[in-house]
Amino acid sequence: MTMGWSAHANEQMAFVKDSANATPAEMGQLLSQMNAWAANNPDSRHFIEFGKLRHHGVAFTVSGGDIVSVDYGDRD
Repeated sequence: MTMGWSAHANEQMAFVKDSANATPAEMGQLLSQMNAWAANNPDSRHFIEFGKLRHHGVAFTVSGGDIVSVDYGDRD
């Protein structure tokens, strides 16, 4: 099952890549984790630790199976 991404979420992922100074391999792994979560949790919010700083990561919102929002920063 392929998860959809809103245009807004795609734009936010570019910010994540730049902010975390992530390599293409790191971004690929993150995207795989996000898509796997979204496939099993079609209406949810989740946090994945990501980046060089402790407790930094990506929080994302899934609605109807599509990733619609992505935030990068400290875990709240």
